[in-house]
Amino acid sequence: MARLDRNWADLLAEYSQPPADIAEFVQSPVYLDLADDVYPEVLSTLQQIFGITPEDSSGAYDEVVLCWGIGSGKSYLASLAILYMTYQVLCMRDPQRHFRLSPGTQIALVIMGPSSRQVRSVIFSDIYGLVKRSPWFQQNCKLQRQRQDALEFNKNVLIAAGNSTDTYVLGYNVLTGVIDEAAWLMETQDGRRQSADDIYTSLQRRIKSRFGSQGLLLMVSSPKHTSDFIEGKLKEAETNPRIFASRRAVWEVKPPDRFCGQTFEHKGLHVPTEYYEEFQRDPNRAMRDLAALPQGAYHALFVDMDPLYSACTDSRHPVIDEHLQLADWFRNEGDARPRYLHVDLGLRHDACGIAMAVADTYHVGAHGVRPPDGDAYTSDTAESHPNRENAVGRASRLPSEAASTLSRGAASEPATTVTVELMTRFAPPPGGEVDLAQVREFIIALRERGFNIAGVSYDGFQSADSQQILRRHGFAVKTVSVDRDMSRYQMLNELAQQGRLTLYRYPPFFEEAAQLEIIREQKVDHPRGGSKDVTDAVAGAVSEALLSTSTSVLRGHVL
Repeated sequence: MARLDRNWADLLAEYSQPPADIAEFVQSPVYLDLADDVYPEVLSTLQQIFGITPEDSSGAYDEVVLCWGIGSGKSYLASLAILYMTYQVLCMRDPQRHFRLSPGTQIALVIMGPSSRQVRSVIFSDIYGLVKRSPWFQQNCKLQRQRQDALEFNKNVLIAAGNSTDTYVLGYNVLTGVIDEAAWLMETQDGRRQSADDIYTSLQRRIKSRFGSQGLLLMVSSPKHTSDFIEGKLKEAETNPRIFASRRAVWEVKPPDRFCGQTFEHKGLHVPTEYYEEFQRDPNRAMRDLAALPQGAYHALFVDMDPLYSACTDSRHPVIDEHLQLADWFRNEGDARPRYLHVDLGLRHDACGIAMAVADTYHVGAHGVRPPDGDAYTSDTAESHPNRENAVGRASRLPSEAASTLSRGAASEPATTVTVELMTRFAPPPGGEVDLAQVREFIIALRERGFNIAGVSYDGFQSADSQQILRRHGFAVKTVSVDRDMSRYQMLNELAQQGRLTLYRYPPFFEEAAQLEIIREQKVDHPRGGSKDVTDAVAGAVSEALLSTSTSVLRGHVL
């Protein structure tokens, strides 16, 4: 809150009546009379923010970040914080003079959230109910005017509510702002990308420009995913002492007498047995919603990452440095199978993702896994296929779950597996651009090392010149977009789920894959602050390799 002079004489000169401390304001019948209704942890957090006594209210924090589980009372805490700030301003003899504003200037306390209904029905509704029943507010500063989205007090003090598309509330002189459910301010109703950063920046600038360190910005939310806005602010608070940060599971906020006392363990957490069913039914969602610990993407594409990890048969990465230099061992001799490359081309800000994949078609039946020519790939016949050594090795490592899945059909039903032989990320230099010529040289180098490059696809961005040049070098090149729909990623996901995908351990791929989320059931995207350069390249290469075979029909769909 505002910096209160520690000298009581100055304090009395500034205030028409000395303000109560936060605990008295919340608990006393004179003010809010909530002694039996506020969780001790909520009150304790308010005291950490505002100080134990009014003299401690020294403006120690510019921002407050609360990442609490659903049902923990974080929005109610924000209601109490807004109302306490309003109360302190109304206790002043002349708030405008105190803050060095022009006489008659309106002072606003603003609440923002994902939707107008959510803001009005939660925080704003709580504030109005508390004001209406508070003896102090009724006796000292009755409402001058009440609107559906605003409460106007005397001394030109206003509490206003808005949503992520409203701009009028950002025109006020904002002393205090609340961004409710900040992690969920990702999209507007018409589908345009909307980041909480925009609202945060607007509110923070208005508070700073008019009130300096005397204002306060609160951000409260349950988390959405590991790279959302609220998680970013928690990380920022680790190095910024002006930000108060708190992460609490719902059972850490609710009083112990709300639980039976018995717990079970989940990922190192001791969770009350009252939440056992939630953790059994959907552990990732329970960790996110109840423990306030997001596990990955919100609507994750890869709900279970284990099939991807299980698909790994090697840990060697064929690209040895950031300049796209290939390792000496990465060469091909005698394997004429067609390879398919996909380039997800970045330029200034995004990295360039490149991947190469090859498909193998097998017949799965009573006599084992067989290629289309009818010879089974087994350890006994490996020597009879000297020119297909790589294919034999991959067939012998075909996961048992894949063989089981594939053998459920007819005895001679063909099935396709895909191996990702290369995936890499090529980042632009600081302040520079991706060297498109170097990417082309990398593709040519793969052919010179013996790989049969049957097709090269680009995502379309800034690729026309590269496509023309590669065509002159004899490559079959086309444009393939993995962003227009989900089909390319669905192919990748289903191959992984059926055990028909082979990878090697490349950390950037798995980091991106864990955070991919499905947007409006129409496309796959990365969360705020994330990337999908490598996964785009892999999805493009894998789908092209799969579609190049005549038996690459995938059954079912990915939800």
